[in-house]
Amino acid sequence: MKCHFRLISLMLVFSFILPSFVYAQYINPSYHWKVIETSHFIIIYPEGFEDIAEEASIIAEDVHKSLVKFIKPSSTDKTAIVLLDNSDFANGLTNPLDKSIRIWLVNPNELEIGSKFDSWLRLVITHEYMHILHLDQVRGTSKIFRDIFGRIILPNQFLPYWMIEGYTVYAETYYASGGRANDTLFDMYLREMYRNNKLLEPDQVSSYDSLNSWPLGSAVYLYGGSIFEYIAKKYGEDKLKRISELTSSYIPVLMGPDLAIKEVLGIDYKTLWREWKDYIGARYDKQIEEVKKEGITDTKRLTRWGYRTSSPIVSSDGAFVLYSFSNPYYMPGLRMLELGDGKDTFLIKGEVYGKPAISLDRRYAIYSKIDYTDIFNLYLDLYRLDLGNKTEERLTKGLRAYNPVFLSENTILFLRRDSGRVDIGMMKLDSNSVSTFLSFSRDTQVKSMSISPDRKFLALSIWKEGGYQDIYLIDLEKKTLTQVTSDKATDGSPEFSRDGRYIIFSSDRSGIYNLYAYDIQEKKFYRVTNLFGGAFEPTISEDKIIFIGYSYEGYDVYAVEYMPNMWKEVEIKREEIPEITKEIKLSYTSRDYRSLDYILPRFWIPLPFGFLTYGQDYLELNTYFITFLYDISNRVPVFSFDYSRRLYNFSLNLNINYDGDNDTEMLYLSLPLKVSLFDVENLYVGLTRTKSNDINYSLFGQWNYSNIDGNDYFILRRDALLYTELSLDPNTSAVATIGSWKGKIGRPGSLQPSLGLNLTLGVSNIPDCFSLGGENETFALHGYEAGVDRGSTAFVGSIWLEKPITSIYRGLKLGEVFLEDVKAKLYLESGIAGNDIYTARLRGCVGGELSVSTSIEYGMVPLRLGLGVSKPLESEYPAKIYIILEGGF
Repeated sequence: MKCHFRLISLMLVFSFILPSFVYAQYINPSYHWKVIETSHFIIIYPEGFEDIAEEASIIAEDVHKSLVKFIKPSSTDKTAIVLLDNSDFANGLTNPLDKSIRIWLVNPNELEIGSKFDSWLRLVITHEYMHILHLDQVRGTSKIFRDIFGRIILPNQFLPYWMIEGYTVYAETYYASGGRANDTLFDMYLREMYRNNKLLEPDQVSSYDSLNSWPLGSAVYLYGGSIFEYIAKKYGEDKLKRISELTSSYIPVLMGPDLAIKEVLGIDYKTLWREWKDYIGARYDKQIEEVKKEGITDTKRLTRWGYRTSSPIVSSDGAFVLYSFSNPYYMPGLRMLELGDGKDTFLIKGEVYGKPAISLDRRYAIYSKIDYTDIFNLYLDLYRLDLGNKTEERLTKGLRAYNPVFLSENTILFLRRDSGRVDIGMMKLDSNSVSTFLSFSRDTQVKSMSISPDRKFLALSIWKEGGYQDIYLIDLEKKTLTQVTSDKATDGSPEFSRDGRYIIFSSDRSGIYNLYAYDIQEKKFYRVTNLFGGAFEPTISEDKIIFIGYSYEGYDVYAVEYMPNMWKEVEIKREEIPEITKEIKLSYTSRDYRSLDYILPRFWIPLPFGFLTYGQDYLELNTYFITFLYDISNRVPVFSFDYSRRLYNFSLNLNINYDGDNDTEMLYLSLPLKVSLFDVENLYVGLTRTKSNDINYSLFGQWNYSNIDGNDYFILRRDALLYTELSLDPNTSAVATIGSWKGKIGRPGSLQPSLGLNLTLGVSNIPDCFSLGGENETFALHGYEAGVDRGSTAFVGSIWLEKPITSIYRGLKLGEVFLEDVKAKLYLESGIAGNDIYTARLRGCVGGELSVSTSIEYGMVPLRLGLGVSKPLESEYPAKIYIILEGGF
């Protein structure tokens, strides 16, 4: 048995920027997947979603008819649209390599991407299909290369991301009757940046990761949509079309997007940016003056987290507020803010969604968190927290439930998602029995709700297709629905006053989100706040309205005095909401989805004396990579083939490698044992066959574990790996095992130091199996050359202190080269290796590193560059300087 370990996966790289894992969400292969094929699209959907698939096919063809007038398609192959309902996050995803789109059917909350759209399905199809048309576009030399190499030629992919998303936001706004460029929410983001002199420069919106402050990845949509709107209004929509044509004909890297901007608009990107700033400045100056004239409401800011602080609820005695927050430098979760002394306490970790509920006796809080129920589904579930001893209990699994309210001490009502719908459910807490209280159609989306103090009414914010989001009342005994507001303004988060007389809600009817009140007895409306930023999600105590306010730093908890006598009465007129009629009559027939119909490769990449290609079906049930090279020095072909087949909750994988003298075949299963936003555990088991001078079979297994935990005082990241390989040759019975544990703990917040520990042990019955030394080896000791010692047993341990020195987050020009942060690291390493571990020599070294994180071509190629120096503790060894180069494609 050769000592060459085929580790299937590397230990996860540490990251303290996002305190959660990014886990691959698979599509369930056990579903009965169906296909509808239209003139330009392939609609793929699970059985039972026929009505949504048929509607999507009509919308897609209508969107195609509109958008091809804007950007002409460069290829005639059809675009696949996969409809998914396995996540409670609203989203869409485009893969230009195979011209596929994934659409999650959950409608977004108004604080996610706004609510100014007639139809979520139309909006997301328009957005993603514009990606397809724009990124697929090739002209001139690019078209010649596309004809030769296939879909790997995507020149518009090498654009700054504010331009890429500028096209999509422009399309969703002006071709889908809604969208972010017309939404009050995104207008608020830009207005507050402008008002506080915080407008970003082009390099800061060059990619999704080029901004480390609020609004993070949303900035590319925000700026791209606004700038493209300006170009279309001043220079004409045809200029946007022409810019895309030019960039799609350019050679990436050599010919940048600024060249196209100059040729089409007659100005460079810097001038364009200045003009755009003047354009929005004139608009916002006028809006700000109008707010000042009416008088700014006096409010108090209670938290300073920024980012995604949300969903406050005040206790019945007015003593404390529960709220959720998500900040990239802290552990997300549920928090308690005591209104008396301002003490702010972290309660539990998790991605909390929607408003919590506090029991009438103030002993418990019930809330929803989103997490994986398995490798396929990312759903919302209800949890209960004992506010006394801070113990958490999970109430549901896979229920997709959120926004609970207490109907009684033993009964809650809540919102529940299913197949693109939102219903009101009911749960008996003593038995956890669940029933449906009230159902709604798919074009009627309940966004939020609260319950009256006498537990007789619900106040709801309901979005209806056509872009109408209004306030409604439900009589719980009669189950009758009464509409309170009826117009195009977005009215959300209704909350009853303590005496039940008023409903306080958030509305953008003035062009800025503010709080309004509805007097249930007098049927009158009042304006409660007048702010520069915005006001959302009110909750009411005896003397205060607690709400989520907005500043350029993000969302936070604010308070305003509860004084109905000071509110300004306003007139809110009702508008008739037109009935939406859908007549779906299709000539298309459905058929079963077959992976083999879509498995052919879409491109190939030339290599020196060879090529590389890749293919997968649209549901990623089958994936493969093929590499072929001819080794001219040895005059032999070199071949590699990797194939993966997704079965129910595991995958079957085959790997074949041949280099002319040796060949290796590996067949293994990949099985996720635990899947969570904060915990990941995987198992790999398989069989290998190696052939060199002789043939050897071996069994192997690998276990990986990663976990993130923390609170306001620390964030702890732990990774573990255990790998064992056993030869099946009865003459050798060779076996080798490697175990590794890595931990890293640091203070929450930006530019905070962290302390790390790494331990790796290898044991084998093969002499000289493991190699000690080097910088990138399993048993690395940076101060020594690789192979300084060898043995059947090896151990290395290291402890290090790492400190970010500065956060740069700026790029050159449009961000082609982007600098993120500079870090310094000091470490102490020690290791030992030998066939007789008791007589082996213990070695150690101390060292330091200085590195900078960078990215090239608008974030497409991340790199970490730096220098390190390491000095062995033994005097006969000199200090060693090494180069740090990590990342790349």
